Amino acid sequence: MRSSFAEQFRKLVRDYERLKVREVDGRDCWYEIERLHQRIEKLLEEVRHWSAVMEQELQGRWDLQQLVRKSDWSGDALQLFWNDQLQFYESRLNQWMVQMEPESQRCVVNISVRKMLMLLRLARDVELLPDDPLKHAFVFITKHFRTAQQEQISYESIRKKYSQMDSVAIAEVEGLLRECLNKLAEYKKNL
Repeated sequence: MRSSFAEQFRKLVRDYERLKVREVDGRDCWYEIERLHQRIEKLLEEVRHWSAVMEQELQGRWDLQQLVRKSDWSGDALQLFWNDQLQFYESRLNQWMVQMEPESQRCVVNISVRKMLMLLRLARDVELLPDDPLKHAFVFITKHFRTAQQEQISYESIRKKYSQMDSVAIAEVEGLLRECLNKLAEYKKNL
């Protein structure tokens, strides 16, 4: 996977800073400055291309929205279109965020969404987390976490799964909590 624009830019600045303190000694330094120049050109070309693609997609969405506004659609059809529009913009904003702020990428958790929701439920039931509306926790999870199998965790999906407990997930979370307790005992022993 190609690194983000922000990450590539930071590498260029780092390499430029290294060149600033370098002695001018023959061909190597000129090769390095030419290489830096080529990398800057390449990054600018990638940014231009990415921007052009995004502009084209946004214009297409704008045109589609104008057509829908002029049409007489049923309430259900409008709701579907609205949901699709929101999904489109969320996707584009996420793409933008990944390019501009790579640190904003989601944290990968090595458990299933079902187990994560079970742990959330436990945390609320033992008052580790306040009894705020679940919506806040769900939004936080979808914005900041992903699993090894799922790049995007859907808000609607976790909203539905939250109340669906099953014995397999409970047993798996019990095992995970036992591992945590064993690790705590190990930490305590090593004090």
